[in-house]
Amino acid sequence: MQATRQLSLAFGSASSESDETESTRTVESRNEPREETVRRVEYTSFPRSAADSRARVGFTRNVSDSGMALGVDEVLPVGTLLRVVVQKPDGAADFDAVARVAWCHEARERSARTPNAWLGMVLVAEIRRGLARVPHSATSPVRGAA
Repeated sequence: MQATRQLSLAFGSASSESDETESTRTVESRNEPREETVRRVEYTSFPRSAADSRARVGFTRNVSDSGMALGVDEVLPVGTLLRVVVQKPDGAADFDAVARVAWCHEARERSARTPNAWLGMVLVAEIRRGLARVPHSATSPVRGAA
């Protein structure tokens, strides 16, 4: 429970009891190291259901082999699938994946400098050459595997 409180303080939002339970499970289930970094991420709904659905931009707070914390301008429901393309500092694509929203915390105070919401993303499939590669087990990380 302490980790959840620290997490909600770090993200600057209050969480409900159900969010707290989901956040606690997410924090406890991620054992691999996280890279504290800010990266530009383009994301779209997956699968793309409308031809006019456009790519949106968010920024990472941290990234690991199984997921990331993503700052975005819109609140998305838990369970939403997104196609995310994380970019290198030079703008080239670092990796392309399908991710599921594990938790979402809306910002209490909105400003032009901060995201409106933080999403906890779990990577579910890596996209290579246009094909999705799903790990052989649910506990295997999507990134870093051959």
